[in-house]
Amino acid sequence: MTVDSNNQLNDVSCPTTTFCVAVDSNGEGYVFNGSITRWSAVSIESNDDSLTGVSCPSPDFCVAVDDSGNVYTYQGGGWSQGTSIDNGTGLSSVSCASESFCVALDGNGNPVTMTNGTWSSYTYSGTMESVSCPANGYCIAVDSNGGVLYYRNGAWTGATKIDGNNTFTSIDCTAQSACVAADQNYNVLYYTTSG
Repeated sequence: MTVDSNNQLNDVSCPTTTFCVAVDSNGEGYVFNGSITRWSAVSIESNDDSLTGVSCPSPDFCVAVDDSGNVYTYQGGGWSQGTSIDNGTGLSSVSCASESFCVALDGNGNPVTMTNGTWSSYTYSGTMESVSCPANGYCIAVDSNGGVLYYRNGAWTGATKIDGNNTFTSIDCTAQSACVAADQNYNVLYYTTSG
């Protein structure tokens, strides 16, 4: 099924089996509410900037980011106006554990963290490529040099190499103890803990 025949879909987030939001390269969002043939278009970004990421920890709350450094919040059935959170540096992705905790990555591979509505930047010496936040105050990021970093207790750890010098392309964690990461060489790495 084609959801958006005119533009490139850049990201999708599905907190439940009956609710998803997808975002495209022309500032549009598409909402799925249960029927696979029923995606509804909604304008999120009015300047036609490319929406590069979206994260919905619940059907009642989503955050989308664009390539101009703006963040948009879905709450109570509507989208907010864009707010610049990284001095005009484009944002490439976002992951939210809840309404009170999100991390976005900017175009330079630096994280911008939202805690209780306030965004703050952190300069990383490398380039973070992807981030996943499965719990409030906890995220795992992968970088362009085969490294993994953790955000906990309000700070980022240094990178630990787990994949040689390969560039990671994505990570997704369903819990603090369960993650899957992929790299540019089509390798998939799994992280689990038991007991």
